[in-house]
Amino acid sequence: MKHLEPYYDAVGRFYDQIDEAMRLETEDPIEYAITLRYLQRYIPDPVIVADVGVGGGQYSELLARRGCRPAG
Repeated sequence: MKHLEPYYDAVGRFYDQIDEAMRLETEDPIEYAITLRYLQRYIPDPVIVADVGVGGGQYSELLARRGCRPAG
């Protein structure tokens, strides 16, 4: 997706400025709780998962603690 390359740095700078864990827990606790529930319900232990997000890795960390491994 070469047409998106000019935006990589801007997106990276945006996410470097926020604390994603704090945002999820304080500003979007419902999003966080629902996502955790779906991960618990639909991703069995241990499997290989693909992390395609650009957040702080909270969901990847949860899956790693459950024995899941990143794809690649």
